Amino acid sequence: MIEDLEERKRALDDFNQCLRPGAEELSMEAVSKCLAVEIAIAEMTGRQEIEKKRTYWRYRFHP
Repeated sequence: MIEDLEERKRALDDFNQCLRPGAEELSMEAVSKCLAVEIAIAEMTGRQEIEKKRTYWRYRFHP
């Protein structure tokens, strides 16, 4: 879990921008009411099927 509020704000703002490009930054009040968890990914691969317009992902997390 990300305890530092400034680090949590950066993580939440980055995540928010991925989902809503151009979104405003979150207020510190909103950040203090949210949690953020850092997940370490050991491996991530994917393949894209052009005909179906899909990308399939396979991932493995660190223990």
